[in-house]
Parts: sequence; structure tokens; C-alpha cells
Amino acid sequence: MRQTSQSKMQGLLILTLLLSAVLLIGSGIAWAQHDTATVTGTVTDSGGAVLPAANVTITNLNTKLVFKGVSNQDGIYSVPNLSIGDYTLDITHQGFKVYSVPNLHLVAAQVLEVNAKLSVGAISETVHVTAIPQLLETETSTVGVTVEGADINTVPMNVNGGRDASNIQYAIVPTMQGYFYQDNIAGSQSFSKSVLVDGVDATPPLQGVIFTQGQDSIAEMHVQVAGIGIDSAATGGGAVLYETKGGTNSLHGSAFYYTQNEDLNANDWANNYFLSQCSSSSDVPACRAQYGRARDRFNDYGGSMGGPIWKNHTFIFGSWEKYSQTDNVLIPASTTVPTTAMLGGDFSALLTQGTYQGIINDPTTQQPIINPCTGQPYLYGQVFDPATWTSVGGIPWKSATSTRFHSTAAVC
Repeated sequence: MRQTSQSKMQGLLILTLLLSAVLLIGSGIAWAQHDTATVTGTVTDSGGAVLPAANVTITNLNTKLVFKGVSNQDGIYSVPNLSIGDYTLDITHQGFKVYSVPNLHLVAAQVLEVNAKLSVGAISETVHVTAIPQLLETETSTVGVTVEGADINTVPMNVNGGRDASNIQYAIVPTMQGYFYQDNIAGSQSFSKSVLVDGVDATPPLQGVIFTQGQDSIAEMHVQVAGIGIDSAATGGGAVLYETKGGTNSLHGSAFYYTQNEDLNANDWANNYFLSQCSSSSDVPACRAQYGRARDRFNDYGGSMGGPIWKNHTFIFGSWEKYSQTDNVLIPASTTVPTTAMLGGDFSALLTQGTYQGIINDPTTQQPIINPCTGQPYLYGQVFDPATWTSVGGIPWKSATSTRFHSTAAVC
């Protein structure tokens, strides 16, 4: 009896978990749909009379998923919650030929109107509409710009720092300006736009600032500029919708690799000049190492893959991207940890790593400028003791410290 009770309890627990999972998935599907498309229109006969009870079937060309609808008493039909992609549209009614549109391309948050005029005939006959309906938005007042994933991956981009699809927005979307951290749409305030990924609000606490997901995972990017609907009403100035790719019935994927390396770069003019003087240096290898091309390289690589788990039913897609950078051009001292002298407060070693070194010459005479306190030439980066003063010819001078380069820079 105890084992039977335990078995029943386990069964009820498993059933409860399964029902909870179904409800969660269903609620996610129900609430996260304002980024999807809708096809609507009116079905009439050749004389213009409306046709109620017409069957509407919309099929995704890549996944073969089928969405159905029926026209009402006014001949109006509406099929919502369509993911972005390519579809076929078939409208049937008893006593009329099949009205078929073989290729409908839907984008995010689109409401596409397709009015069908059915001809009398057998239902086995089909009228193919080869002309794609005009994609003029007549069902909503939203004004926006859509960029397809294929265009995102083919337009020239600056890969240094990692690929970021949001950079395209500032180049092609009218009234949008700034950069990913601080931008505005149509004159709105900064940090006020909304960002949604697959219909889910992805706006961070600092509103509008987001690093987009891997570029190879983006199927479409849609920027709403004006006339934004209530589903994106949280925005204070525009909304950006990212739609990610999904698996289809066919196996598909991508791979990429971008790189930069100092071995492929030219040295700068100043370094080339100092390299030409290395032959007179007491330490030629060290001189060449100092003025050679600094380590300057980045690597950005990754890929994506998608396909069916159960054809026509379940699909999978994933992407991965990694970016790494090493740049020692501007701050070569950053390539090491502090030395023992630096930990003791002595940073004089940094003075030998600048572009300008050695004796300072008068630009008009090209002769060394002499320190009247010491009788020695001034040196680039020379450190002076702020607590020491002397007077030469009635002019006060600060004296160089005794630890700078050589003893001739000592206090007078």
C-alpha cells in the first residue's frame, strides 16, 4: 500500500511539472508575439461580393509549419503570430478556384494586407498570383526601417572591437544618431529607446544600452522610428527589434574569421626614423626592439549551425563568437607588471620609453639647449627637484635631480 501511494504521488508530481512546463511555454508564446507578423485581408468573388467562411492556409517554406484562418461574415480574415520568413498563402472556398500566392516575405511587426478575389471554378483549379502584393504598410501607422540578416553580414563593418550589428543603425536609419552607448531616435532623449529580442524586452537598467547578440544569429533588425504601437509603449523614443535565426528542415550554418596582426602592418614614420639611427646605438638589438612594430593584433571568429530535430515539428539553432585583442601601440609599458623600483615609488624608467628622447635642441639653431644651472643640455623627460632652487644671472631655476640619467644633472 505504501509503495502504491508513493507511485501515485510521483505520478502526480510528474504530471504537475509537465503541466507547469506547458503553461510556461504557452504563456511565453502568448505574451511575446508583438514582434511577429500578421497577414490580413478581405476575400471577395469576381463581382466584389464578400465571401465568408473562406479557408486561409499560410505555410512556412522553411519549416513547413502551417497556420490557418477563416474569413468572417464580412469576408475579412486575419492570421497572426507569424515568425519572420517566407510563406505561401492559399485561400479556398467551395465553388471557387484556389487563390494562391507562392511567396510572401514577412518582416518583424508587419501587418500585411492581401486581398483575394476568387474566380468561379472547381476547387481543384488554382489561380497563382505571381506578383507579390505591394508592401505598403496600410494597417498600422508605424514608421520604421528593416535590415535583413543577409545584408547585416555583407555590408562593410569595422570589426575592431568586435562585430556589433547596432553600428549599422546609425548609418542607414533616418533620424537615428549617436553610438551604442548613447543615441537617440527622431530627436528623443538619450537612454530612452526600447530594445526587444524575439519580442522579449531586453532593455537594461540604463535604457537602450545593449550589446547585441552574435551577429550570425540575427535574422533581422527592425528599428521603429515613429507611430509606435502600444506593444512597445515603454519606449521614450523609438524601439529596436532583433529577431534571431531558427532551425529549418535543412541543415545550415556559417563560419567566419577576421584578424589583424602587426606583421601585416606598416610601422609609423617616427619609429622608422629612430630605427634608422639604431646603427649608432650602443645596444642595437634593444633599439630595434623598442622602435619596431608594436604588438597590435585582434582575432574575431565563430560560427553558427541550425537544422531539424524532428522535421516539420522541432528545430534547433545556435551561434558562437569570440573576440580577443592585444594592443601595445599606445602604452608599451602596459605589457608588464610594475618593477621593484616602481613599487618603491621610482617611475623614472618610464621616461626612457617615449618617442622623444635624448638632448633637446633649439628648433631654430638645432643646437642643444643648455641648462645654466648645470652647464649640461636639457634632456627630454628630465625630472627636476621641486624643492631645490638656484639663481643664475638673476633668474631662478629648479635643479635636476641627481638620479636622472647621470651625475651631471645633479643640483648645482
